[in-house]
Amino acid sequence: MEAIISLKDVCKEYTRNSKVTTEALQDISFDVFKGETLGIVGESGSGKSTLAQILVGLLDASKGTVKRKGSIQMVFQNPVESFNPRRTLEYSVGEYLKNKGIDKKDIQKKVAKTFTLCGLKPELAKKYPHQVSGGQCQRAAIARALIAEPDILICDEATSSLDVTVQKQIIDLLDELNDNEGLTIIFISHDLSLVEMFCERAIIIKAGRLSKIYEKKTNYIG
Repeated sequence: MEAIISLKDVCKEYTRNSKVTTEALQDISFDVFKGETLGIVGESGSGKSTLAQILVGLLDASKGTVKRKGSIQMVFQNPVESFNPRRTLEYSVGEYLKNKGIDKKDIQKKVAKTFTLCGLKPELAKKYPHQVSGGQCQRAAIARALIAEPDILICDEATSSLDVTVQKQIIDLLDELNDNEGLTIIFISHDLSLVEMFCERAIIIKAGRLSKIYEKKTNYIG
């Protein structure tokens, strides 16, 4: 398989007055392969969100190398807070296309198509974030990421604020996007059982270090 992201000996250090105060990540090395579902699991404070920000390019590694061969979009934990409350879902989801100079009517068509792909009725695009359910809002957040046509989707605790029934609906949607669209998905969570159910492989992070790698066929390795 083709590696679409490669991390080699990645460290993230935070300093104050030229002295290291926190080692958030230490010697992290792994590959992400095109078309796979990869889980990153860890407790709160383990470094998994820092790792997510390095993967997407929001943070630079202090040491080591990160190589990316595809475009990346991210879906965050709290769907409502990730949207501008004064803008409709259509405006927020289509903003990427607006910034690229796409015609308003074409944006509306693309948003409607992407909403449908994500299991949303197109008319919900006219709603504001607080006017839809948490599950619908998270689907809209996924639509906002997908409208940029990324090669890789990073979901950072994207289901943790949802109830169990809605969690399953979002997981089923991600599964469909992986199967039908060939989307590479990196799923970050504190819930190992959820990751084991959804992902082909999982990387377990403890105290900023790669602890274990889980594969469905071989169980724990590494």
